Amino acid sequence: ARFGLGNKLVLDKMLELGKRDGFLTYNCDNYAGHISFGNSDDYVAILGHLDVVPAVGTWTYGPFNPTINDGKLYARGAIDDKGPVIAAYYAMKLLKDFGFKPKKEVRLIVGCDEESGSRCLDHYFALNPKPSFGFSPDADFPLIYGEKGILSFDITGLCDNDEVVAFDSGLRYNIVPDLARLTVKKANAKYLDEFIEKTGVKASLEDNTYSFYGVASHAMVPHLGVNAAVSMFNFMSIYYPCNVSNYVTKYFDTNGKKQGLYINDKDMHELTINLGVAKYDGKCFKLGYNLRVPTDEHVEVIRQGFSKTISEFKGLSLGEFFYSPRHFVNPDNKEIKILMDAYGKISGDLESKPITIGGGTYARIIPTAVAYGPTFPNREDICHQPDEFIYLEDFTKWIAIYAKAIYELTK
Repeated sequence: ARFGLGNKLVLDKMLELGKRDGFLTYNCDNYAGHISFGNSDDYVAILGHLDVVPAVGTWTYGPFNPTINDGKLYARGAIDDKGPVIAAYYAMKLLKDFGFKPKKEVRLIVGCDEESGSRCLDHYFALNPKPSFGFSPDADFPLIYGEKGILSFDITGLCDNDEVVAFDSGLRYNIVPDLARLTVKKANAKYLDEFIEKTGVKASLEDNTYSFYGVASHAMVPHLGVNAAVSMFNFMSIYYPCNVSNYVTKYFDTNGKKQGLYINDKDMHELTINLGVAKYDGKCFKLGYNLRVPTDEHVEVIRQGFSKTISEFKGLSLGEFFYSPRHFVNPDNKEIKILMDAYGKISGDLESKPITIGGGTYARIIPTAVAYGPTFPNREDICHQPDEFIYLEDFTKWIAIYAKAIYELTK
């Protein structure tokens, strides 16, 4: 169980479905696996993941109790990425059951670690050749031809206010945290009442622990969430000021303008910044940042910018940078035109154009691969949020689009 027992079990289940329906299956050391049909030297890859982000927030039906209501299926993983994986799988099954013989092998590759670094497919492709083309059903329609670089790092240090006992917010760097807790030696309800009245932030107090409530969202669109950690630090900077709270209050925003790091590329658009983790155990604090970077050349500029701003505050240190370079495919490629045509014919949408995003998908592992669906234009983005869901009417269209695309790519 390389990435936990649950991830191993879901991989076993997915491969079991493939065996049941007569596909060839392969388990790559419990890191990843594939389901395939057709025989050729090259293959078309469909890249999906079976792991999910933590089920933060309050859920109407429970995150792991799949429930259909009002034409929607609610569950963690419904849109990211188990629902799309199953849509692609049934597209393959329909083609095979109707007797289609692809000239290129069709291979659905499923991994178990996409949300935590994609070590699964790194291992898979260390042992298996990469295809000439592939797509990942893990983003938006009509098609994603570019993904921003993904940069994560920590800022660490010692808190210089003895009244602060501990604080804790966030589970993953790639989620806007929806809860933050601050424990102090002696709390004051009046402080919280004043702060709530002034800011409208949702918060509560129990004993000596303040709790701040936000709204979770994907780190690629941090402005769509309400960052509970930032609310906590804003509160601290007024009533329990310290180096870390003053730093965040002065310099944090979701686009870098406060630090003079605003970047807007014509293809990849704006830099985004998420403060995903904030922890202090009474000894050392850690701030975990996740940035979506328009071009690789901006990484050093970002390093210099953060180094400069933290130097204003005693005891703050900038940690090691972990960077996944941006992914960019020429939108005029033949395969992209095939995918766009399949989308247009099935959906009836002939107006939407290929786009770029701040999210990171498995597509970036293969130089020619792109992200392809499944969220339709103008549908709300509920990725990484509580009550994640898919529309059942959309789900059947996904299957049809993927079946058409696979057919055209391999006929």
